[in-house]
Amino acid sequence: MGDKDDSGRRLDARFADWDARLDRVDAQRRHAAEVEAEVVVETTEQPAPGGHILFVPSPSGYELVERDGTTPSTGEEIELAGREGRYAVTRVVRSPLPDDRRRCAYLELT
Repeated sequence: MGDKDDSGRRLDARFADWDARLDRVDAQRRHAAEVEAEVVVETTEQPAPGGHILFVPSPSGYELVERDGTTPSTGEEIELAGREGRYAVTRVVRSPLPDDRRRCAYLELT
């Protein structure tokens, strides 16, 4: 009878572990949905005067590039002067610079 008790306890422990994992996944999903909602709200705000910023990948990491004109939209492909290749806009958010109201487009080399 002791084996059945041990098996039951092990099974209960596994169920508890799975419940905890599901709770973590659900919390991560809710957090991701909240972040996505914030990004949608941010991208619908009126653009600030003075152009926009691009978050551009480079061999040494990322660079912030300031540009005039309208901020490109998510999914749009652009070319940058002095750089080879095309870049796709993966998301548009608030500038990472303090007190900067411009938009920032994150780019990915295509």
